[in-house]
Amino acid sequence: MTMSYLLQELRVMVLKSDLEKVSIAIMGVGNVGRNFLSLLSRNQKGIRRKTGKEIVVSFASDSNGIYSVRSGMSTETLLKAKEEGKLREAGKKVEMEDVLGESPDIIVDMTPATPDGLSGMGMYVDAFKHGIDVVTANKSPLAMHWSEVMNSARINGRKIRYEATVAGGTPLFNLIDYSLMPVEIVRVRGIVSMTVNFVLDRMLHNLDFEQSIRMAQREGIAETNFHDDTLGIDSARKTVIISNSIFGSNISLNDIEFDGVENLSDHLDEMKRSGDRYRIVSDVYRKGSEILASSKLQSMEPLDPLVSLGTTSLCYLLETTDGSKYFVGNIRDGPLETASAVLNDVMLISRERA
Repeated sequence: MTMSYLLQELRVMVLKSDLEKVSIAIMGVGNVGRNFLSLLSRNQKGIRRKTGKEIVVSFASDSNGIYSVRSGMSTETLLKAKEEGKLREAGKKVEMEDVLGESPDIIVDMTPATPDGLSGMGMYVDAFKHGIDVVTANKSPLAMHWSEVMNSARINGRKIRYEATVAGGTPLFNLIDYSLMPVEIVRVRGIVSMTVNFVLDRMLHNLDFEQSIRMAQREGIAETNFHDDTLGIDSARKTVIISNSIFGSNISLNDIEFDGVENLSDHLDEMKRSGDRYRIVSDVYRKGSEILASSKLQSMEPLDPLVSLGTTSLCYLLETTDGSKYFVGNIRDGPLETASAVLNDVMLISRERA
């Protein structure tokens, strides 16, 4: 080991000790949460360089409870504990009140969506009241309680970022916030659910619904409990968030029409004979003073950009007031891409903290 190497390592240690720490509480170390920890562990040097902060995990939770992470425990050790089913060994088991009392800088919500979104909404409001910012990948609280969450953030002077709620790792809100500031968005059309469109495509290629679901599960696309996706609820929640965030509406899941694919058997033969390509499309646009939002089955034009990518892709077409159109998509979306979007939001808030 050379002297120059030792000096370089010493400089890194000094730099780390001088950096302001941003503490985060991770709610939900499932598939996305594990990928988040892995990204955080592998990219610490780049994160420090880009944010000027040291991001440390102070709390972590899974289905067994919330744990206060021992001081000095590395992200690698925490990830290993979770992968070995020993997250409880990361530290003392605590309650949500303890997390709020400690006031970490950011609560990172990667818990599964719930039908009413009430528990997530309550957690965000309590966090804001305690001076805590929020990053979320959980759609339900925003799709069901948008105004309550946003009003609480505003009143308490806190931030909430939610890039991963709509299309995993495909940038939408950050693209608009940072790259399309001079224009107004007048329409958003998007493929926002991989599961429902993958299953639809397989059904149009002569598999029945059950066979299509099994294939999607083997490919790692469909979850064990897939009905939110195949009933169209997942796409509808995302459509609500797009409408409220980009167009300034104040709607909830109960206010929009949406389709799924579980009850298409009576129409499949006709759809196949047409030779058309079909997708469940999220569509939000201005019509006069109205904002119209839906998530419906659509027959797609052959040159529609939304069918230019495969059935494992998520994508958007944005139309602006100056007539420009922007197409954004990814080749395949999954837990890693979603985790990357969550970490990006954490980094944005960390960088902006005084």
